Amino acid sequence: MRGAYSAAHLSPHRALHKFAATVRGRTYSVYLVQILLPVYDNDGHAILHDTYHRIREELVAQFGGLTAFTQSPAEGLWTPADKQTQRDEIIVIEVMVTDFDFCLVARL
Repeated sequence: MRGAYSAAHLSPHRALHKFAATVRGRTYSVYLVQILLPVYDNDGHAILHDTYHRIREELVAQFGGLTAFTQSPAEGLWTPADKQTQRDEIIVIEVMVTDFDFCLVARL
């Protein structure tokens, strides 16, 4: 994953949620990892279009599947201190894993 993001100059944000899932009578701890990918860079140039398929293939190969919310990019707004309000469009990709390497995420 790291190579795909750095090559595209993406700065993904990640969120992690832990819950229990029961499959065939057995309960597992499952982590739902959300990856928020920006659609445009800070200058308004599309950056995700050229790299999305590569990111998707890499995540499927590594985690066995994913869910991508791509039809209607989410919008984020924030105002840094004493500056103009900034806007960002993102898509959300989710993967589910039973083991989670917190050290790996800290390095991303």
